[in-house]
Amino acid sequence: TLQDNKCNAIWISVDKKDQDPMRFLAHVDAAFTHNENGEDSKTNTAATSCYVESSESLLQNIYNSIRRARNQSILLVDGYEQAASPEFNQTISSLLQLMPDHFHLAVTSRVAPIGLTARFWLDNRTRHFDAKNLCFSRKELIELVGTEKESGFVKSIYRKTKGWPYVSRLIIDGNRHQKKSEKANRTASEKSIQLVHEYVIEQVLDPLSHETRQTLIKTSFLDEINPELSDRVCQQENSAAIFEGLSQLHPLVAKQDGGVYTINPLLHDCLNLSFRLLTTTEHKHIHSVVVNWYMQQDNLLMALHYAKSAGKSELFAKIVEYFGPTSIATQGGATAVKFVMKNIPVSTIRNSARLTIAQGFILIKDGQFSMAIKKLEEARKMLSGDVEKEENGHGSAMADYISTQYLLALYKNENFNREYLDRCEIETFQHSRLDGTIGFIHALKSLLHQRRACFSQAYAEADRSMGYYKIAKSNYGIASVHLIIGLCFFAKGQLDLALRSYVRAQKIINKNFADDPGLNAIAETLVAEINYERNKVDNQPNPLKSALAALESHDGWLDTFLAAYRVATDQALKQNDIEGAHMILDRATLLASERSLDEIKRFSDLIRINIHVKTGELQQAEYEYRQYEFENGPLNAIGDKKPIWRELDDYYFTTARLLIACGEGQKALDSLEPIVKNAQETGRLLSMTRGQVLQSLAFLSIDQQDKAISVLRLAVTVGCSEKYLRVFLDEGEGFIHILQHIIDHERRGSTRTKLGNYCSKLLSAYRKEMRGNQAKISLTPRERQILIGLSHESPSKIIARELGVTESTIKFHLKKIYSKLGVNKRSTAVIEARRQQLL
Repeated sequence: TLQDNKCNAIWISVDKKDQDPMRFLAHVDAAFTHNENGEDSKTNTAATSCYVESSESLLQNIYNSIRRARNQSILLVDGYEQAASPEFNQTISSLLQLMPDHFHLAVTSRVAPIGLTARFWLDNRTRHFDAKNLCFSRKELIELVGTEKESGFVKSIYRKTKGWPYVSRLIIDGNRHQKKSEKANRTASEKSIQLVHEYVIEQVLDPLSHETRQTLIKTSFLDEINPELSDRVCQQENSAAIFEGLSQLHPLVAKQDGGVYTINPLLHDCLNLSFRLLTTTEHKHIHSVVVNWYMQQDNLLMALHYAKSAGKSELFAKIVEYFGPTSIATQGGATAVKFVMKNIPVSTIRNSARLTIAQGFILIKDGQFSMAIKKLEEARKMLSGDVEKEENGHGSAMADYISTQYLLALYKNENFNREYLDRCEIETFQHSRLDGTIGFIHALKSLLHQRRACFSQAYAEADRSMGYYKIAKSNYGIASVHLIIGLCFFAKGQLDLALRSYVRAQKIINKNFADDPGLNAIAETLVAEINYERNKVDNQPNPLKSALAALESHDGWLDTFLAAYRVATDQALKQNDIEGAHMILDRATLLASERSLDEIKRFSDLIRINIHVKTGELQQAEYEYRQYEFENGPLNAIGDKKPIWRELDDYYFTTARLLIACGEGQKALDSLEPIVKNAQETGRLLSMTRGQVLQSLAFLSIDQQDKAISVLRLAVTVGCSEKYLRVFLDEGEGFIHILQHIIDHERRGSTRTKLGNYCSKLLSAYRKEMRGNQAKISLTPRERQILIGLSHESPSKIIARELGVTESTIKFHLKKIYSKLGVNKRSTAVIEARRQQLL
């Protein structure tokens, strides 16, 4: 290219002998003379032996040749590192000082020619191009391949070569003239890669010194090479110099931020073949050194990463002994603890307190509480005397024992109170000051306050937990805190804020813990609950099917179990799948029995009573309600006992639904008053709205329509701001006419207010649900009995006497019958029921 531009270009390859000024200058003179005569301008000094007596005369000859050429003249000295010396640098300097302005010197070197160029930097007379400057960019590779945009082939080349010019050209040329068939392309690609490997081995690796080659081989399996770690692996003290030199040679070793190095993927493939040929003893030593080094750096995730690549049980045991299950779970999640422990022999676990605690940790996560208690008791016996004070690793075994104990308290919901957690915090500080462990305690406190509806305290503890987890760089902990904060927002009925917190958690989980089924199921369940409240969940209960199975099999907070069973059951009822709803509750009862979780048993009993009420099986509902109160006693919303707010809500709302269905509207109002007041005082807007909806139905059942309208207006006002839907739809179509009344009163001329629009949306949702169920209308046994009475033209009083209920109950059921059939009076109800073969 230089010759095409009529440039007087001379290329000279030098070696060690060119440190002799006379020899080097003679070769330069000969090259310029030959170039003047039109001969080859590329010279190897080793093949030339012309000498003259004076260096001054040689410089004069060179000067004359360059002046006669008049064009730009370039002397390219290749292989500078071979001749580098003070004498050679002085010769080059003399040459540059005497030459005319249109003379330029280009030097190629595998080491930085600092001794030669330093004096010219101040005069701004030098330009430096390193290996990175010479690499092809993605744009240049696109041009070389001959495509208009970045293809998969171009991406593949860049990924393999990082733009290394020669091998990029080698791969491109090897694929350029091949046939279009898939087999031919595959063969060509394999052949070009083989050529590249041969080139790397022969031209790059073989010329390196034995020490450099061994350093590269032994560290090639590392994702990033730290010189200090390399020194330990290779048992030397010059890795920093080796990799610094290699990074300047060619784009094979790149220096990253923080002083670490990465190896080009092509070189890595070649080195990996040699790494596999190392002896078993060398492999074991290298992996042990690497794992130990990262343990000393407190880098658990990297230690785990290289222990996995080694697959040695003794390395896994060493990591658990050093970090403990709490730190491993905090950094890598429960899945990491399970994976590590799965690869450690039982005989090894039996002899270690910390490994036994880790085994107990896994049993807790899997819901095997009785076995976990036994393992923790075994560990406690090991932690006796001076051993419990020993702190050989990351924290202490006693701190792990304490944290696993309050993990058990969380999952069993036993002794899970503020006093217990305060004591745990004090004991933990005595044995360990690890940020992740302290963050875990505050996360548990936040969850506890959320369950008790003490939200200001829950947020404060969540902030403390988040701070500790961020210091500990625990993504698992940070995601968990986002989920807890989301639970607080949901409890307060702030669905937008709750969803935002859940989505933040899901982003962290998807990025770092995609293989953790328990944590993923928790997030999916909580998001599904919000979607359900906004009526965005598909009619089928499938979205929760896999999440619920994962919760039952792997992991699950009590809060998420309650949410999952509630939403899954309501979804089944929405499809009139009564049997499916009861099967879900049977699963809940079985899990409650296996894990001794009385809260889930009580919660499922309340949901089952609700099903009986909705299907008109009032006698069964009353019987099971009395059984529930006999076994558990009535809950007190204001007294000293502090049940979970979810159970508190369900108890009072179930009581009210049963009383309304039985025609005892006033008793229902008396029952609802304390829970609505409690929800209002604690800021639980969703619970307050649900209570007000039931109050409206209760007022309707005792013919106090004005009060029903007033209370429902309060409910829809809150529901409008937070976009609630299911809280209204789940209670039936009994107040559709009230919604229409509110819509009519919210008109301002030809437009409606925001509240009027919201009520219209509610009304549309009711009608859509009615249309969806119209083809499969299902009457409860009680509704069928009342319809039979209507078909006999019996008045409500007579029907009530025959069925043994109050007249108000008959009126309540009549409204539901009218709503289901889409009618508004008795005669048409009978006609429509016969048309649909319901009578």
